[in-house]
Amino acid sequence: MARYKTNPGFFYTDKSLHRTWLELSKKYGPVFRVHLGPSQWIILNSIEVVTEALVKKGADFADRPYITSADEFTEGSKDIVFGKYGPTWKFHRKIAGKALRYEIDDEEFVYIINLDNEFLEKFGNGLLEDIVPYLKDICPTRKYREIMAGAKTLTAIIERKYKEHLSTFDKDNIRDFTDSLILARKEAEEDDPELLSQITETHLVHTLLDIFFAGVDTSRMTINWAILHMAGLPDIQAKVQEELDRVVGTSRLPGIRDRINLNYTEAVLHESMRVNSALSVGVPHKTTCDTSVGKYFFIKWSKLL
Repeated sequence: MARYKTNPGFFYTDKSLHRTWLELSKKYGPVFRVHLGPSQWIILNSIEVVTEALVKKGADFADRPYITSADEFTEGSKDIVFGKYGPTWKFHRKIAGKALRYEIDDEEFVYIINLDNEFLEKFGNGLLEDIVPYLKDICPTRKYREIMAGAKTLTAIIERKYKEHLSTFDKDNIRDFTDSLILARKEAEEDDPELLSQITETHLVHTLLDIFFAGVDTSRMTINWAILHMAGLPDIQAKVQEELDRVVGTSRLPGIRDRINLNYTEAVLHESMRVNSALSVGVPHKTTCDTSVGKYFFIKWSKLL
């Protein structure tokens, strides 16, 4: 497997890391190793190797590596996105099965989105502390301190919403995803009380954060790209508008049930996602066992991007 050594500043300052790795893949192939500070990472950089690893051999690559910033703002990886793969994680994921609903003009929703925008803008391409973890304990950067402060603010808002729902919960009147999550946890008490004891209220709060921000961020970024693409292609824009008017009309918003009749619109969204993805680099993974992808062999606990 090809190697490429970088210093910590490479990751911290490079604003187009995915493009750098694309260039490296042309020289070293679709699978290569990079050193980011003291850590060694394996980069998967083609649709073929990513599909084999994450789809065909998903369980082999299902774990998450320790990430300093993620561990702190999830209070010890108590969410789903960065949680450690295992029975508790599987159970945690099982009880999080529906969608969070908010009205788009809700003042608190707008406030949260603005906070999220600030959070993403500050986070940028990553944190130096994620490359050199001990920095957070001896001399955290200003960027790291600001990111953690923003994360605590967002967590406090979602935690308050969760507690409000918990105090007014009625199993016969499920209002939204938060109520569904509370109900699922209560019902799960009968399935496996011992395993459930490991899913605390902190886990549920971070599940809400996962569902809200992972769902909202990727959706709005995808829509933003689609609008940007269609702005330069008025003929495509007109065809999408015609289909929406014909299928949905003007008296309501489109819903998931309309999808089967919005073939052209869906094709446009897929093409937009092909051209520009919501994220330039995927969520980090770690192998759960010795495994392989194509001609490449990975030992257990290998870290991948």
